[in-house]
Amino acid sequence: MESRDIILTEYVGRAGTLLICEQEREALRKRFSPAFLEYIFEGEPDRHPELSAEDKALAIREEVKDRKDVFCFGFSEGGFFSALWSFAEAMKCGMDIYLDSVPMKQETIEVCEVFEINPYYLLCGDENVLIACSCGSELVRSLRSRGVRAEIVGSTNGTKNRIIHQRDTDRFVTRPMKDEWVHYLERKGKIS
Repeated sequence: MESRDIILTEYVGRAGTLLICEQEREALRKRFSPAFLEYIFEGEPDRHPELSAEDKALAIREEVKDRKDVFCFGFSEGGFFSALWSFAEAMKCGMDIYLDSVPMKQETIEVCEVFEINPYYLLCGDENVLIACSCGSELVRSLRSRGVRAEIVGSTNGTKNRIIHQRDTDRFVTRPMKDEWVHYLERKGKIS
């Protein structure tokens, strides 16, 4: 199989972060400034309003629908790491993923740190899609022009190896795991 770029749309773990913040408003008020919490819930001040998750998902579908060499994989539950496994299984390919290229908002990192959650296994939204194509840079430009955050985060490879690279460390993609949002709910006694 010819190597293809792997594109990720939007920020990993954003949907789960917002759910946790809704549940933990009071605890977060004690830990973070009002401005930081406002940023989490309202977005950046003085910035044009972002497209809704549904509008972003529609823009992604419209951008890829007529492309011949594109494989798309939407994901939510289980987060980014679980999606990588399922994506590679569906494509029957190996991959090299560069973790430093994965878009994640700082507030996701901060909130996950407070509640000891791995953001890479945290619930994502409808706007999160993994896309494999041979024209990655072109598709990223097209998606960005429509208001969709998109990054090339790796590529498929001709082996069965599914590797995540981060600075000087390499690790293999693991099988899907339970979503961190579910772990959070279990710890809070909201589900069993």
